[in-house]
Amino acid sequence: MAALTAFAAFAASLAVEELEIDLLLEALSQRHGFDFRDYDRQVVRKKLLAVMAARELKTVSALQERVLHEPGAASNVLRALCVAPAALFDNPDWARQAREVLGAALRPVAVPRVWLDRVRRRGRSLDAGNRAARGRTACAHRDLRHGGQRRVAGRGA
Repeated sequence: MAALTAFAAFAASLAVEELEIDLLLEALSQRHGFDFRDYDRQVVRKKLLAVMAARELKTVSALQERVLHEPGAASNVLRALCVAPAALFDNPDWARQAREVLGAALRPVAVPRVWLDRVRRRGRSLDAGNRAARGRTACAHRDLRHGGQRRVAGRGA
């Protein structure tokens, strides 16, 4: 029975802590304009607990009180909660080496062709005559893909 009571007390303390985190995130959103309410709750909780440990605070409510009333406390919490930007190209030597390796590997790869439905040239649409030509070309490509002889639609075969 004592174990059940201890578990119930632990669950209640977690529920209170979740409520305190909700209130702190709401305060940050309303007071400072930074909205962390949709962030992964476990990550936010872990970062807030680290800030609390660094400031030797026992509850999230104590942290909230400092965020709302002490200058500079909010910036420390915001700095802790912000996601660090990806450092993909921070190392110029790595970026240069990646470009050389990828450039050499991708050079023999065919360039994809994009077919445009409607091409505009010098302000006018190239629909009438060129649409038929594009259709014949597309039919010729289709015949080649399926292993047939090259036949162009519209001409005697």
